[in-house]
Amino acid sequence: MAGPWFVDPDDGLTTNSGLSTSSPWKLIPGQTGASSQTGYGVVAGDVINVKNGTTSSLPVNAPANNLTYRGYGLASPALELRLPKRGNPCETELVTVVRQAGSHEGMWTVDVGAVEANPACAFGSRSGVTIEDACFKGAAANPLVSMGFSSSTAVGATLRRCKISGASSQGIEAYTKNITLEDVLVENVQDDGIAIGAHANNGYRAGGYDVLRRVSIVEPGLDTVGALGDAFQTFAASNRFESSLLLESIYIYKSSAVKQGIVVNDMTAGFTLRNFHFDGGDTGTVQVLFGGPINGAAQIYNGYVRNGCQSNTLFRLGTSGTDMDSAATIDIWNVVHDSQIPHAGFFSVGAGSAATIEGAITLHNNVMTGGSNQGLSFSAMVSCHAGGGTTLGETASLSVKNNLMICSGVALRLPVGGGDDARWVIEGNSISEGSVYAIGSTTYADLASFEAAHSAADANTDTVQAVSPSFRPLVGSTLLADGVDIGYLRDIRGFQSKSHIGAYGNAALLR
Repeated sequence: MAGPWFVDPDDGLTTNSGLSTSSPWKLIPGQTGASSQTGYGVVAGDVINVKNGTTSSLPVNAPANNLTYRGYGLASPALELRLPKRGNPCETELVTVVRQAGSHEGMWTVDVGAVEANPACAFGSRSGVTIEDACFKGAAANPLVSMGFSSSTAVGATLRRCKISGASSQGIEAYTKNITLEDVLVENVQDDGIAIGAHANNGYRAGGYDVLRRVSIVEPGLDTVGALGDAFQTFAASNRFESSLLLESIYIYKSSAVKQGIVVNDMTAGFTLRNFHFDGGDTGTVQVLFGGPINGAAQIYNGYVRNGCQSNTLFRLGTSGTDMDSAATIDIWNVVHDSQIPHAGFFSVGAGSAATIEGAITLHNNVMTGGSNQGLSFSAMVSCHAGGGTTLGETASLSVKNNLMICSGVALRLPVGGGDDARWVIEGNSISEGSVYAIGSTTYADLASFEAAHSAADANTDTVQAVSPSFRPLVGSTLLADGVDIGYLRDIRGFQSKSHIGAYGNAALLR
């Protein structure tokens, strides 16, 4: 181990020693020509300090394992992120992120412009590389930041306090196992904001743990003609994506009407999304798609979504061959969908082609609004009625408890033959007046006739005749006494949440 090294791309010299702030190199190790600088001796484990406020145009390709690149000195601007408010993801806040206040603030920039075909930063086959305090810009045809190509067997790659802006392809593509993104902004990219890929070379990510924490993804998919632009996506290989995946404190804004907010495939080792705020504006799409096959557990909770679905469902199983394994689970709790535009519902099994759905799905303590664009035979605010060749298996089940549904059209649609099947549990929900209910293609105009057809599993579903300003069930509602206790003591704003009054605990979030 040598160094630490210092680089000043604006005022440094290739003939300097690179060993102090008073004698910095000009070229960042990993840039073309950097290894020819005086005294160059960068080895695995070194720390490379790059002066904040400087800009270079040459791509950085990590030359060794376990390198740490970070900014030094004071410069502006510092990285500013829009993130969900802690404890209340219905609101957002701007957060300024610095490495060391008063000593090391700001960012260093690599801007490859409009002609560079290669990434502005590439980890290649290197393991354990960390990049901090960096801004990567330009219209590179390949991912602007490549955290390991598909042929890589590397383990460990980190971006911290970084900004990725303007790519004509993906913002970040990652094949290295054990990816960490903390305090990262990806904005204005033509294709996916962030994509993590499985491959035979990385063992399909088996045993890995990937973390995205405090990440903002703004305006992916600007090239709507190309129909590109998921905010975040996982790529399975041979139907396998086997690392554990955590997304925490995530903000997405997307005005593009193509693709999704999040696409996850396989999830063998588990997928968690928590404390999130998605905004699709009036026309954008930020829905969550579970692609096939689904073999693990998905836990989604404490989130807010504004609009963002158009003719799609907010949470849906994929549209092509999305098998769900009997041991798989999808839990969606404490999510508010505040929609003023037509959409096809809060959750559906989709219209898969020759797919089989097994496993358990739970939708608890959610607020569901809108949902008037329900022209498909399988659509509803909550639908477990398969369409387009999808089959529900013997182990498939759906639990819908303590939700508030303010919707037009079909509120609930159970599968054909599901009227007296105890696998479809509908309890303690508060549903707005005017909604209808369905079992298969048979529609029931009122709650009483639906409950009569679904007597085996249904209990305490209540129609709210008018929604009060506080979103409390009206006096006399059965929810005031007979809601289902699912163990929550407080809602996600910290207010006391009495589970015995059904959906009110989360409904208060819309106040």
